[in-house]
Amino acid sequence: MNRAIKKEEVTLETKMFRMKLFNENPSVDRSEATIILSDCDGIVDQKSSSLNWAYNLFDAMRGNDWGPEEVSTDSHDDYLAMSEDKRFGYDRVLSSLIFNDSAQTRNLGHNMIPFITESNTIQCMTRQQYEEALHTKSYEVIIDDTVMDVDRLYSLYKNDEKLMERNKFLERMYHPLDYRSDDDVTVEMFLAAAIANNILEAIMFYGGFIFLWSIDKDMPGTSKMIEFIARDERMHVLLFSQAINTILRTFPNLDKDRVQYIAESLVRDAVELEIDWMFYITKGKMAGFNNESVSNYFMSKANEMIEGMGLVPFYEKVSRSPLYDIEALHRDPNKTRTNFFEKRAATYTAKKLKEDGYL
Repeated sequence: MNRAIKKEEVTLETKMFRMKLFNENPSVDRSEATIILSDCDGIVDQKSSSLNWAYNLFDAMRGNDWGPEEVSTDSHDDYLAMSEDKRFGYDRVLSSLIFNDSAQTRNLGHNMIPFITESNTIQCMTRQQYEEALHTKSYEVIIDDTVMDVDRLYSLYKNDEKLMERNKFLERMYHPLDYRSDDDVTVEMFLAAAIANNILEAIMFYGGFIFLWSIDKDMPGTSKMIEFIARDERMHVLLFSQAINTILRTFPNLDKDRVQYIAESLVRDAVELEIDWMFYITKGKMAGFNNESVSNYFMSKANEMIEGMGLVPFYEKVSRSPLYDIEALHRDPNKTRTNFFEKRAATYTAKKLKEDGYL
C-alpha cells in the first residue's frame, strides 16, 4: 500500500504509521526521507540521509562508550557512614532513577522508534535505548557494591507515596502514545511523547543527579557513575530537541501554538513535581537547597529545554541558581582516577560532549 503523504498536508491530527521492515514499493527515496511519515524502503542507509546533525550525533554517541563496571563505586561502610537523612534521600533517588531508565528503555523501543522513518534518526534513538538499558545496569552495580537490599530498592515505590506519584506522572506523560493501537496514533501524540522524553531527560533526572552530586564526599563512586549517565542524558536531550525542531520545520502546517501549549502544560506540572520532590528527599535540611535555589534551578532547566526544542520559554525573571555550581563540577567524567579494587589508573577517554554550537 502506498503511504505517501505530502508535507503540506500533514497536521497534528494526521495518523502515523509504523516503519515496515521492508517496503518493496517505496514512494519516497531514502535520501528524501523525513523523520516520520516517509514511505521509504526500510533500509538503514546512513550516507544517504540529508540530516547531517543526526549523522554527526550518532558518531558522537558512539564515542561516549563506557561500562559501569569500570567505575569504582562505594562500599557498604560508606553507605552506613552517611546520616540517616542522607540515606533516606539516597535510597529514594536510586529507586526513582531505576524507574526512569526502565520506563525510558521500554518507551523508546515500544512507542517511539517504530514510527521513525529516517535512517540516522533510527540509529540515534536505538543508541539511546541501549544507553538507557546501560544505565539500569549502572544502578545494579551501585546497589551490589554497597550491599544494599535489592528487592527493597526496586520495590520502594510500593511503600513510598512520593515515589509512586513520580512513577505515575511519567506513565501519564507517555500514556496517550503507549495505549493506542497503531492505526490510532496521531502526530500530536508522537510530538507530546517526544516532549515528554525531554522533560524526563532534562528536568526529572536532575532532581536525582543534583542530590547525588551534592553528597559526593559521602558517596564519591555513585557521584562518578552519575557523571557518565548525565553525559548520555545530555546527548538524548540534543537528539530529541533536534528531532522536534526538524519535524516542526519539515511540516509547515503543524499547529505550533498547540505544540507550545502541550509543552507548557506538561513542563509546568513536571517542574512543580520536581520542586516538591527535592524538598522531600532533602527533608529541607541540606545546605543550598532552599526554596529559591531549587525553584530557580528547575525553572531554568525548563526554559533551556523549551528553547532547545524551538519553542518559547515561559518562566520569566529566573535568577541563576547556585545549584548550577554543583552541576558544573560534575559535567566532565573524562578524568584519570584510581580503581580501588585493582589499584590501577583507569582513564576514561570517551569524547567530551561539545554542546555549544555542536549541532
